Amino acid sequence: MVFVIEHSDGTLQHPVSKAALKHLFPNVSFPREWDGYYNADLGIFPLIETPKPEHDLTHHNVEGDPVRQGNQYVRVWQTPIAKTDEEMHDAWQVRLRKAKNKAKEVIESRYPDWKQRNMTMRVLTLQNISPLTDDEQAELASISAAWDWIDAVRAESDALEQHLRSIGLVAARHYDYENHAWPQ
Repeated sequence: MVFVIEHSDGTLQHPVSKAALKHLFPNVSFPREWDGYYNADLGIFPLIETPKPEHDLTHHNVEGDPVRQGNQYVRVWQTPIAKTDEEMHDAWQVRLRKAKNKAKEVIESRYPDWKQRNMTMRVLTLQNISPLTDDEQAELASISAAWDWIDAVRAESDALEQHLRSIGLVAARHYDYENHAWPQ
């Protein structure tokens, strides 16, 4: 719960937390239960929250001065300002980077970067051997299967990015990357 302090000169101080009230008024005994608390003599009134008119990802919601209604103040919002194309682009980049980072995490949980480098070098080595033994052919097939799986995870990451774009920025903000169905 937050409050507004109405000063004697007509200015308002807000939002003020319970802890700040106790600090500003050290000699006042405040109740244990704060719901509905106000003290008109001290100029302390509860600030009633109202929903922001637009989502913070897409707009700048500008708070106006609260309006007194009886023994409380109500939070007021000015007309929201749409974020610029650059701000929206940056917000999208954060969401899309999360998808890429999760794909990287999935890949590196099975094939850490050092292992991927070693597989690449081994393929280069095997390409210079002719003819390959049965074990070397099996090793090459195993490395090829690993790269196919890595490519499938990358393709899934690309598909996830497209899905995020289709559901919109606000919904993408709450996407559960941890439980996404990555290739097994």
